[in-house]
Order: sequence, then structure tokens, then C-alpha cells
Amino acid sequence: MFHDDPTILNDDRLFRRIHPQQLVPDERNAGKSRVSSGAFRDEELSIVIESTLSQSGRQPADLLTAYAKHTLVAITAATARAHDQKVARDPEADELAHGVVYGKKRKCALALSESIEWIVPTEPPPNVIP
Repeated sequence: MFHDDPTILNDDRLFRRIHPQQLVPDERNAGKSRVSSGAFRDEELSIVIESTLSQSGRQPADLLTAYAKHTLVAITAATARAHDQKVARDPEADELAHGVVYGKKRKCALALSESIEWIVPTEPPPNVIP
């Protein structure tokens, strides 16, 4: 179990890689995709913490180096916390900036997916589903 880490500031962006299968047609933005709420349902949602990433001298786009088909989005720690989620550090051997957004997301997955900021690309990609 994780505890909320107050050293992760509310304005810290939390990056999440999005697999192409987690993109769905956006009915409100014709011809574009949106992130499925399913991309934000994991109780231990894997993220990368912007401030820690920056301290290592890396840029957000670096997170896609081994994930050429993925997109990168962000939510803020404040957004996660506003939905009763805990934001915690969870460094891994290959990603020291790794963290988790912890908590049940049945009621907030859609809100989290709708609050994203597109990072790479900087706007919603075209819908590729016919």
C-alpha cells in the first residue's frame, strides 16, 4: 500500500504512456482520438513524476524512446488528489522517476482520462479506427 507523498507538489505533472489500443474515437472532436478511461483504471497506476525526471536531465519525450507507437499524456498531482488518489514515488531500477497514482478508480477513471494534457504529440492524434 502506498501513502501520499507531500514532496510531490500539486503542480507536478505525472506522465503516462498510452498504448495505441488505449485510444478511442472522440465523438466530441471529429476525426481525433481520445484516451480511453481504461488507461486510468489500475489501482496502482504507473506514472513518471516530472520533477524527478527533470532532475535527471531528461525530457518527457525521452519516456517514449523504447515505445515508438505510444503517446504520452499527463495529469497533475492535484487532479489525482482531487479524486481521492494518493501520489507516491515508486522508483524502479530502469526508471528512478517512476511513481504510482494509488487508489480505486472505478468512479474517477473517466474524469482522469478527460483531464489529460497531450504531451507527445501535443494535440490529440487522428482517429485511425474506421
